[in-house]
Amino acid sequence: MAEEENSGVPVASLVFTFLGVFSAVYCFLAAANRSMRRKNRKKKPLPSPPSIASLPFIGSLLFMRCGGRFHRFFANRAKILGPIFTCYLGSKKALVLNDRKTIEEALIKKSFYFSDRHIHYTLDKYYNQNHKGVVYRQNDENFSKDHRQVMEILKEMGMGRSLMEERIQYEVEELLVHLEEQKGRAFNPQPLVTRCTLSVVVNVLFGKRVEQNSPSINELADNVFEFLHMDKQPIHFCPPLRFVPYYRRTIEDGFRYQEGVFRFIRDSIRSSLEPGASESFVERYVRREGPDYDREDLRHICRDLIEAGTDTSSVTILWCLMELANSGRIQGRLRDQIDSAIPSDRMPCLRDVPSIPYAEAILLETWRWRAPLPLSVPHKTNGDTELRGYHIPGGIMFGHDHYEPMGGKEGFAPPTFSFLPEKVVTIKMRSSLVCIVFPHSNNRFTNPGIQTRYGHGYIFRTQPNLSKLQPNPTHASNWVT
Repeated sequence: MAEEENSGVPVASLVFTFLGVFSAVYCFLAAANRSMRRKNRKKKPLPSPPSIASLPFIGSLLFMRCGGRFHRFFANRAKILGPIFTCYLGSKKALVLNDRKTIEEALIKKSFYFSDRHIHYTLDKYYNQNHKGVVYRQNDENFSKDHRQVMEILKEMGMGRSLMEERIQYEVEELLVHLEEQKGRAFNPQPLVTRCTLSVVVNVLFGKRVEQNSPSINELADNVFEFLHMDKQPIHFCPPLRFVPYYRRTIEDGFRYQEGVFRFIRDSIRSSLEPGASESFVERYVRREGPDYDREDLRHICRDLIEAGTDTSSVTILWCLMELANSGRIQGRLRDQIDSAIPSDRMPCLRDVPSIPYAEAILLETWRWRAPLPLSVPHKTNGDTELRGYHIPGGIMFGHDHYEPMGGKEGFAPPTFSFLPEKVVTIKMRSSLVCIVFPHSNNRFTNPGIQTRYGHGYIFRTQPNLSKLQPNPTHASNWVT
């Protein structure tokens, strides 16, 4: 009997000990929970970015009197509201980023939250309803697959190396012939430059060369230009405008322009897949995908590469032509460096880059001085986040303004909006410049658009005959002699 009583004492002790420990832990957790709630009540939520005044349905457009130069308006407004603010474009709220530090923090350090793609209303509803291609579609798994495949094919073909260089040199030689045919007369270089850059892209995509003055390349250039520059922005910000006769005709014109582009692409794809055809992007794509490849997706990919690789490249070259024509000092220094570094019996090439730093400085300064897109292509946040002390909601459209960072005090001293290639002389400057113009890329050779612009720009600017260009004061500024 005594043994049974003694054996029960430890059990009761363990029970009381367990209850004591449990009570202590419970009291500690309850106190910690109360303390956390008290701190959360005292913590103030992050403020929203300041906003430009707006009206229902119209948004902030009536308060943005800038003659269509929104990049300059945003740069001036940033001096009052700060580097981050919002506005309403019609019924859509948009976030604007204005200085280099803010752009780098958003698109590099917090790229996960600022990496989604904002799709234009007219493109999504009318011109790309099935969400094909690599530009006009959401950032989903299929987009990542297509984008990765496009980059792999272009890298396999030598993008940024011999592939682009040989094709660009051939087209530049023909372009120089057309320039010499002008014989000192005033002319508008825009059609010649556009057809030259377009011929390079067509050669890479379809493995065939089209003469720059052929009817097919002229028609394609016109359709691409008209589709990219048609007045579709108001429909995006105010969709009911699509029922207005003017904008209804604009949408119908867009269908006609796009059908012209697709007609050229269909014919070119057919010839690219014939036996004995030259190596091309299309041939490698079909080889990877097999005979059951998505034909619509391939057509849209080709369209996206044509539009992205032609317009920005030609714009960059045209701005540089204008500045070279207006600055004999820059022309002379460039010509002296080319003559001293490159033999006269061959054309300049990309391996000459280290020996001609001034040519590369002119290219980078052109990107800074006249960015191909003063305002970036709109993107969208994919989740709530914080930026420079402000709460940024998920799903908001945003864009960054290149105008002030590229021409003001951000990395360039003294602040200047003039064309000064001499300032682009250090690696720090070049890295800062690439970050501002192409913030979604780690360097200038990470996407095909940058590679095309760099190859076009460098080889085009180092041609000796370009030093003969002079401004024509009796004509518009985009005409040269």
